[in-house]
Order: sequence, then structure tokens, then C-alpha cells
Amino acid sequence: MVGELIGEAVGKAELTKQLIESFRRKETMVKETSYAFRNRISAIGGFSRRLTKLTEGKDLIKEAKNIYREVQTLETHLERFEKYIGI
Repeated sequence: MVGELIGEAVGKAELTKQLIESFRRKETMVKETSYAFRNRISAIGGFSRRLTKLTEGKDLIKEAKNIYREVQTLETHLERFEKYIGI
């Protein structure tokens, strides 16, 4: 009986270890994805700010500002996501 209990405890410990490793891999993947999104969003934001400064056409300025607003919205969502997952 004691042997069975020890065997079950060892099995549960192994499963717990595997679960923790799985969570760590997923956490790493989420952090890498978040980092990649942040870099791309920052680049797009920079492009739209430069477009706004470089252009003289009112329509192009309007579109650049629209892009910039969308980037700001994406950044807000990403910040909330990062806060939610604890990055």
C-alpha cells in the first residue's frame, strides 16, 4: 500500500513538473510574440509620424493620422494584454 502511494506521488510530481515546463514554454512564446508585435507597431507608428511631417497633401496627412491613431489603439491593446499576462 505504501509503495502504491509513493508511486502515485512520484507520478503526480512528474506530471506537475511537465505542466510547469509547459507553462514556461507558453509564457516564453507569449513574451516573444508580444515583443515582436510591439516592435512592428512602433515601426508603423514612426513611419506614420514621419509621413505626417513630410507631406503637404491634406489627404495624405489625413491617412497618416488615421494610421497613427490605429497604431495607438494597437499599442493600448498590447499594453492591456501584457498587463493581463504579467509581462
